[in-house]
Amino acid sequence: MVLASFAIVVACFGASTLYSDLRLHDVAIQSGDVSHNSLPSIVHLAEIRTTLHDLDEVTNDAISPAYRGAVPIERTLSTLREARAAYEALPGSSEEEPAMWRPVRDQLDAIERRAQNLASEMHRTDSNSEVVRAGRIALREDVARVDDALRDLVAFNARQGAKTMERLDEDRRRIRLVGFTLDAVSLIVSIALAALAARAVKRYTGLVERRADELETFASRVAHDVRGPLTPALGAMEIARKKLSNSHELAPILDRGVRSVRLVESIVDGLLAFARAGAQPEPGAYADFRTAVEEAMSECQPYADSRRVELRAESMPDVAVRCTPGLLASVLSNLVRNAIKYIGDGNGESGGSGTDSIRHIPIDEERAVTVRAVAEGDVLRCEVIDTGPGIPPAMQRAIFLPHVRLDRRGHGLGLGLATVDRVVRAHGGQVGVTANPKGEGSLFWFELPQATTDDVR
Repeated sequence: MVLASFAIVVACFGASTLYSDLRLHDVAIQSGDVSHNSLPSIVHLAEIRTTLHDLDEVTNDAISPAYRGAVPIERTLSTLREARAAYEALPGSSEEEPAMWRPVRDQLDAIERRAQNLASEMHRTDSNSEVVRAGRIALREDVARVDDALRDLVAFNARQGAKTMERLDEDRRRIRLVGFTLDAVSLIVSIALAALAARAVKRYTGLVERRADELETFASRVAHDVRGPLTPALGAMEIARKKLSNSHELAPILDRGVRSVRLVESIVDGLLAFARAGAQPEPGAYADFRTAVEEAMSECQPYADSRRVELRAESMPDVAVRCTPGLLASVLSNLVRNAIKYIGDGNGESGGSGTDSIRHIPIDEERAVTVRAVAEGDVLRCEVIDTGPGIPPAMQRAIFLPHVRLDRRGHGLGLGLATVDRVVRAHGGQVGVTANPKGEGSLFWFELPQATTDDVR
């Protein structure tokens, strides 16, 4: 429906433009016919009529006793020829005009010959002779007859120009009407399309909110239902592992069982944190940043020790941020654990969890995760830097998407960084990753707004 509406809008605009261009082309042709044919025709025909009247006057003056030669007649005939040539060079407004011009042209040729003969006769004999007088009377009659035909041609071109102007006015009205109609259709369809889009967005937003609520409810129920039996099972395995630590057959089995249970707990925690991250931030919530860092480092220390990674904390400002303590701890813990997990196993590979690869790490290899922060204005920026192999630039944005993992051999669902991204952005912050500017490894960072005095109160 949306695509069809969009196609209608595009078609209307395209049709309006095409129609206007075509009609404007016709208007230009018709305007050119008026300006380059009808009006010039009237001007040149009027000039021919005026010249003929001048010729009549010149020949009339020639029979007077004061006349001395045929120069005025020849000059007038030259002007008449120029006016005729200018008119005949025009394209003509219709097929009817050439038919009207042919008898006029023949009469003008006859007038020109008669005037030339009259001039010769006046030059050869007395200008007041009977022959000259008779030629003068015949010339006047010819001029009178052709003048009526020329007047008809002028009227014809005037009518043609008037008709063309009427067509131009009609075309302009039609162009405005069609353009207005197509624009109105486009506007109506655009409004309808906007309404459909708003409705679709509203429906989608409602669906997303319902799915988020359902996901959080489902995750909470799963976490509760799964954690219930896992806790005593894990406790029983831990006790059994301690008592049977000397058993070469059972100890490895119990170790794997404990690791499996803890992995299930980790997956459940990740699902629950990810679902809860879709909720709206709690109004007025704040967390002490330094305390949250200390708790996250303490929680991650055993894991860091098992991976032979040194945890460092430096430049911890004593500020509060707009976030609940639990979610801030989740963000910090996810980033630190992720840095520890992918710092490498000494063979240029990341994500390994086996103890064999850890035993062969060179003593002098630097394996460290550093957490530092700085307060800039009303924003706190925290950085988690590791000395691992780093992240390819093409993956630096993708790793914050759900279920994206750099190392498919590792455990987990790929929700840790997605949880960090959703929590930080939900609280008005930003998150990203770059290469470690001081060497190998990655620098994960996030920014959160600082809590105000009113928030802390």
